Amino acid sequence: MSRRQREAAPLRAARRVRGEAEQAAQRVDASKDAYIWYDHKTDVRQTLSFSNAHKNACSLAALVRAVGVVSGALDDLTSDKSLIAGLLLKRTAALPISQLGIFKAGATFVPLDPTWPLERRQFMVEDAGCKQLVARTAHLAEFAMFGVTTLALD
Repeated sequence: MSRRQREAAPLRAARRVRGEAEQAAQRVDASKDAYIWYDHKTDVRQTLSFSNAHKNACSLAALVRAVGVVSGALDDLTSDKSLIAGLLLKRTAALPISQLGIFKAGATFVPLDPTWPLERRQFMVEDAGCKQLVARTAHLAEFAMFGVTTLALD
């Protein structure tokens, strides 16, 4: 396998997931719960329906495109368009919705855990060539000096 093929593998996978998500959205009952999670801090069970998850992901996709990711950029691997966004979120219900939104925008993402040391997260953003970062407001200032366009989910 050539270097170009190895580098293109995550982008092909993102394109496949994007297509599968679109097909699944057409087959399911929109009123059913897509995500169910339990918040241990507030002792509350929360749900999100398929239709609301889809709306939230589409809204995020539009915002991600607005800050520089071009729809369809995954189809042209030689393009200089932005293909990769950093995703800096805790493991909450916002994470899968954000992942789907980035896929819908035509990009892929680099997962960044807020508990990792700042130097590691900054290295990963630089090394992956991320030009956009999706995160909570509390984490955006950490990347301001790197010329990364940030998008707050708050």
